[in-house]
Amino acid sequence: MKFNPDRMILDYNNEVYEKVSQITGLKFKTHMKGSGVVFEKIFEMHNLISGKKHFLLLTNSNSIPFTNRDEFIQSFILWLKKSIAGLNNDHQQLNDEENQALVDENYIFIQKDRIAYSGEKQLKLLNKMRELRGEVPDVNKK
Repeated sequence: MKFNPDRMILDYNNEVYEKVSQITGLKFKTHMKGSGVVFEKIFEMHNLISGKKHFLLLTNSNSIPFTNRDEFIQSFILWLKKSIAGLNNDHQQLNDEENQALVDENYIFIQKDRIAYSGEKQLKLLNKMRELRGEVPDVNKK
């Protein structure tokens, strides 16, 4: 059986990606496809006292708050690191399941392929964000 990422991995949601891209000025669509990262919804909030805009991006596993391009990059890097760690945990669980007496080897194989493919795409996305961060200061460092 051949792994088909288009059938196994959720679409990244182009409409929300385009809005994030418009807000941040970042282009990383080619890295999103097949990564398993899904941008579900984005919200814009205004502080009525200061007038400052805040954004909240809901993803398939968490949320990414940001106010500007630099904060998005930093927050997305942290999000990707957690997601990759989650994929590593999922892979370890599959390894543990393989050692059980009754196991669906085909399921294990397909899930490992999905994790490997998504993980590779997320690592490329992480490297792209790190490259973009190199152009801006790290807002978490003091």
